[in-house]
Amino acid sequence: MIDWLLKLRKKEKLWRNFCAVVFWGSIWGIVEATLGYLLHRMNLSVGFLIWFPLAFYFLNKIYKKTGEAWCVLYGGLVAAAIKLTDLFIEPNVIKVVNPSASIIFEAASLLALYKIMERRNKKAGILGIAGVNVAWRAIFLTYVFLFMPRAVIATSQLRALNPFLQFMILESAANTIIIEVYLIATERFSKKQVEGKQGSIGIKIALSLAMFLFAIMINRCL
Repeated sequence: MIDWLLKLRKKEKLWRNFCAVVFWGSIWGIVEATLGYLLHRMNLSVGFLIWFPLAFYFLNKIYKKTGEAWCVLYGGLVAAAIKLTDLFIEPNVIKVVNPSASIIFEAASLLALYKIMERRNKKAGILGIAGVNVAWRAIFLTYVFLFMPRAVIATSQLRALNPFLQFMILESAANTIIIEVYLIATERFSKKQVEGKQGSIGIKIALSLAMFLFAIMINRCL
């Protein structure tokens, strides 16, 4: 009887993690699509200040909801899958594949940070956040250098020293500061949350899947 209850509890935990991953990954996909559309329409070049801090926010939500570092990577895969639906409407494949790849690299780098945090039993400090910023960018540029045609490399951050340093150092520093301010603010001003009833797992599954489908619809409409 005890073994059966433990298995049931483990299975419910698995479904709750699934819901958190799909729900927050889908919200991330929706925000990427709508905010990207608005920035493009307003011709604002501030994406470098927004995209990774937003990615951190949603991935951190998944980690807090699940307590599982690997769920962070799964959330990135959900958001990347939503982005990849643009392949049905975007003739330039690289404009879809590269942002999707960067989403996965961001999630993988943050996964590594959370694994280190769990091993050392410490919170993410400013050095850890800076390391994640540099890591995903380095992985992304390596990917571009190894797998993209020369025409893409010639328009990427690898085209010259100045855009490379701006991408790797200045934008990393700006994102690190934004994320660190967010972490300090949430730690200082967040009120203690009283845990309520968790609700039906069936409703959570239906809601998370509906959010995923809605994210795909929004991404293809914009």
